[in-house]
Amino acid sequence: MPFGKEQSINRDLIKKHIIKLYLDNPKKDYDNLIESIGNAQVVLIGEASHGTEEFYHERCLITQRLIKEKDFTVVACEADWPDTFKINRYVQNFKSNDSKNAREALSDYQRFPTWMWRNYQIAYFVEWLKKHNDELEAKGKTEQGENRWNRYDKTGFYGLDLYSLFRSMDAVINYLEGIDVEAAERAKKAYSCFDHFDQSAESYSFSTYFQVSSSCEKEVVRVLIDMVKRRTGVNKLNEEEIDELFAAEMNAVVVKNSEEYYRTMIGAGAQSWNKRDSHMMKILISLMKYLKRQRDKPIKAVVWAHNSHVGDARQTAYKNELNIGQLAREQFGMENVYNIGFTTHTGTEKKKLPTSEELINELANKARLRERAIGVIYRPDTELQSHYLNAKISLQFDAVIHIDITSALKALPDETEDKIVRTNIKEKELPETFPAGE
Repeated sequence: MPFGKEQSINRDLIKKHIIKLYLDNPKKDYDNLIESIGNAQVVLIGEASHGTEEFYHERCLITQRLIKEKDFTVVACEADWPDTFKINRYVQNFKSNDSKNAREALSDYQRFPTWMWRNYQIAYFVEWLKKHNDELEAKGKTEQGENRWNRYDKTGFYGLDLYSLFRSMDAVINYLEGIDVEAAERAKKAYSCFDHFDQSAESYSFSTYFQVSSSCEKEVVRVLIDMVKRRTGVNKLNEEEIDELFAAEMNAVVVKNSEEYYRTMIGAGAQSWNKRDSHMMKILISLMKYLKRQRDKPIKAVVWAHNSHVGDARQTAYKNELNIGQLAREQFGMENVYNIGFTTHTGTEKKKLPTSEELINELANKARLRERAIGVIYRPDTELQSHYLNAKISLQFDAVIHIDITSALKALPDETEDKIVRTNIKEKELPETFPAGE
């Protein structure tokens, strides 16, 4: 139900713009939404909770239409770069791809909560995207010829987040070991600064905050500089090698920004949140600029993240916080960004949700209203304090999709509750909610 462009809205206008969705015909249901999106360059699609099946399902359907009808070639999500680039290799059929199906492509998602991305909805979408890209390539080579086909017309799948401190270090070293042994040794030596933290970002955070250990800031910057210098040799590389170089450079960026995030996060309040969302925005911009150099057409991106990340932070009651939604509007301009939120009334999200306290027609109230936001952990005992924020929803989003009754995400079959507790995580990195956040 699009409504966000108007600055002053009354109830009658809200009711006039509400469109009933039957959720059984995505072509018919979302015609108005697709038309409203128009020529936007960036479409942000949120979720009121990370664990809701319907939010993921509808988000995938909308994204499929944007890819097929409006030439969107980037899907970027609130997930870690190295884990998600494994999926990108699969859907774009890289020679370096080692996945036979979507389930294998999703296998690098090991950080809590694994069900956030390793679930049926994402697996279905990944298989759809691979099929779409394969068909696009076959058609392109037939119509344009083998040598004129641009592989960057395919749509990629990417991660924006910064929690992969140690996995991104490994990715940088693994990349360098394949092309430059001496550079790999230099990176190993620099990253060895983290060795005595036992693969624990939490340990690094506390040790540097209480000055028990020196920071590794200089070391990670040194590796990043070395990676950036490698751009000068791209004329000797083929397209896929250039992509792998870019992916490795982004991993070095993640290490640099992740180190700063963990080093400064304790007691930082809004600054910690801002560092994370600023990082995600910078990765998105770097990605779009990189692809623009490879494909002489406008690059359009869909971003999947929590409502709290994609809804314009300036329209919430949280002071001094920014997010992707605000930064995107500032970077690309209001007319080039379209922002979609999701809400629900009741349902299940691992645990049963109580009914929402705000009715849909109260959106017309110009005052800030309580908006529910549930991250990876739901706290029913402190529902109001933990999961509600005050927001001007009509200015926070350009459109809101309300699904009255929702259900929990279905994880892939090998995922059970006892497999996603923190003690069984392969790496001792922080859960996404440390010290707080969605």
